[in-house]
Amino acid sequence: MALISGYHQSLERNVKTEVVLDKIKMDSRNGSFLKDYINIEQLRAYTPATTYDVYLETKLRQLTSKLFSEISVNSAARDIVQNKQFKEIVAYGEAIVPHILNSLKREPSILIWALNSILKSKISNKPLSIQEASNEWIKWGKNIHLV
Repeated sequence: MALISGYHQSLERNVKTEVVLDKIKMDSRNGSFLKDYINIEQLRAYTPATTYDVYLETKLRQLTSKLFSEISVNSAARDIVQNKQFKEIVAYGEAIVPHILNSLKREPSILIWALNSILKSKISNKPLSIQEASNEWIKWGKNIHLV
């Protein structure tokens, strides 16, 4: 993790943005405009992420895929939170929170428990379903501009 953090700090730009901008520069030298190469929605999709964000998003997808393949619908909560992949997700700490929230937007899941662990807080004191807790975490993320 320390190597990745150091790498992130030394690269304050997005690799995808850099690639797109290099192509735009090359196209502009050839007399072509941005609109001929990429639409604005595609450009927006590239700009917000840093290299470390891309790494975290990819890593979260890999870990959750493996986690979900190892657990069953009937798995006890203690078995899930003791799972190696679950622990690795939590180990990324607050840096992975926006990615978990985006994952919950796509599909509510047990990653709500990872948020509980990382942030050392539950979204509600009352019992909630995974769907309800996911919705509450997403609202929380929107309120503080993480999603």
